[in-house]
Amino acid sequence: MLRLLILILTFVAFVSCIQKPKPVFTPGYQPAEGSLTVMTFNVQNLFDTEDDLGKNDETFMPLAVKDQKIKTACHAANPENKRYLDECLTTDWSERILKMKMKRLTDVVRQIKDGRGPDVLILQEVENIKILERWRTEYLGKMGYQPALLIEGPDPRGIDVAMLSRLPTVGPMNLHLIPYKANDKLTEQQIRPTRGILEGTFELPDKTLLTVLGVHFPSQAAPTETRKQAVEFINTIKSKLPADRLVVVGGDFNISSDEDYKTGYVSRTLAQTWGVSHLMGCKDCPGTTYYHKNRSWSFFDILLVSPGLLPEGTSPWKVVPESIRLGNESIYQMSRFGSPARFSENRKDGVSDHWPMVMEIMKR
Repeated sequence: MLRLLILILTFVAFVSCIQKPKPVFTPGYQPAEGSLTVMTFNVQNLFDTEDDLGKNDETFMPLAVKDQKIKTACHAANPENKRYLDECLTTDWSERILKMKMKRLTDVVRQIKDGRGPDVLILQEVENIKILERWRTEYLGKMGYQPALLIEGPDPRGIDVAMLSRLPTVGPMNLHLIPYKANDKLTEQQIRPTRGILEGTFELPDKTLLTVLGVHFPSQAAPTETRKQAVEFINTIKSKLPADRLVVVGGDFNISSDEDYKTGYVSRTLAQTWGVSHLMGCKDCPGTTYYHKNRSWSFFDILLVSPGLLPEGTSPWKVVPESIRLGNESIYQMSRFGSPARFSENRKDGVSDHWPMVMEIMKR
């Protein structure tokens, strides 16, 4: 009897370990006439095939050019992480693979607005302006995007935050480097160069100004205090803008559901002063990222709107809560587990390990 019980418990444990997240597709939303679409999308390593001086981008180069100098750089950049070292040494980031990557990314963007793409596209993990301009001109050329917006930051891998928009820009772009400060939860040694917060201002059709902030906070490998200080810095940037300025923040906040449960960085700190995308809408959405080891979903990818854009706000424009949704209907985006499919040249699916978050704003 005891043996049978052990077998049953073992079987149950096995089944629970292999359970798959339920695939969720957000029902299509038809934008109202004159509305504008904003989307944030972590494109997961949009790199060119060349070596950027001073950046640890050796993984994303053709295997044919990975000589001993490149292999030495791979070892130097990944002294303690065998997985990343193996990727650096064996990944063949050739022109063929890069074209495959851009083609699949384009399919994701085309699912918005009947192939026209969002009006404002906030991007993370873009290597440089050169590769972004190539993607824009060669693959997104019919979507009417103005020249790409990107300011190089200090991230060691070379990944940056960027924007594409059909709206005219007003004034220069700014890159705000997050002023991390050491304290009892963050040592000087733990403060490392990372992505800044990209700021751009755009003119809406009625001449109202909209400031967009693009973010890519430190990953879960960094201390939670780094993300806390990054959240606080968003509010600092907003406080320096005109009081009536409409503001949208979008990007990869890298705050897991477990971390938010413990700290409330999103559900309490940000929700006090912003409208948070998945708290306003997307009620059936499981999350934008899935961690298979813990079998848990998280909303890493978030859109925030300033109070004036809330449905009860007083600005000329408002967010449409029922429009807030995942952009996950491309044939490349869903893995066999029902989670975001990482890009891989060896599979028919795979584009990014993040699903985009999408929303509409419209005139009142």
